[in-house]
Amino acid sequence: MNQLVPAKGPGRARLREKGQFWTPTWVAGPMVSYALSGGARTLFDPAVGPGTFFVAARSKGFKGSFRGCELHAEALEQSKSHGLSTDDIAGITVGDFLTTPFPKVPAIVSNPPYIRHHRIPLSSKSEFQYRVRHELGLAIDGRAGLHVYFFIRCLQMLEPGGRLAFIVSADICEGVFAKTLWTWVTAHFCLDSVVTFSPEAAPFPGVDTNALIFLLRNDRPKTKFTWA
Repeated sequence: MNQLVPAKGPGRARLREKGQFWTPTWVAGPMVSYALSGGARTLFDPAVGPGTFFVAARSKGFKGSFRGCELHAEALEQSKSHGLSTDDIAGITVGDFLTTPFPKVPAIVSNPPYIRHHRIPLSSKSEFQYRVRHELGLAIDGRAGLHVYFFIRCLQMLEPGGRLAFIVSADICEGVFAKTLWTWVTAHFCLDSVVTFSPEAAPFPGVDTNALIFLLRNDRPKTKFTWA
């Protein structure tokens, strides 16, 4: 879905605070196709926004149910103007994905909020770090953005054989936390593909970050993956 990103001013500041940068339709479609290609009948999105991924799923003939989470109710309300029904979004929780319990699911697709570490309240950051250390033994550096914790939580939520399509800033591979994170990921999950974008095809024009798409399964790790 198209989104006008202000170059500066209060509008730009609000976007940075919320980390809300909508996924364009041409990107959402292939991500949904991968997540659902295992035959899932439920699709989960941890940051639903205006429902871009769900709209893409319906356009591909998906008849299953939607589950997910959205922190900002006003963003979720926009989904109705994009063609989703009240029933489509009935299973969406309005709240904080990282602190709300959810059951495991067979398919997840996500464009998490892009909020850099210095914008995360210290109390929240400490809680996120404690959880991943306590549950997974991961010591994630405090300079990890919110999207890193979304990524970890999404992987934890995958059923055996479940699929995750995740679009995120390239700094998830570059930060001081990256080696710790990816050593864990590639030891426990199957990384199928990484998709990059040429400058003229940037999915978030006007946003000062490079994006990558990661396609993963909760399956036996393998030694090779596709870089596209």
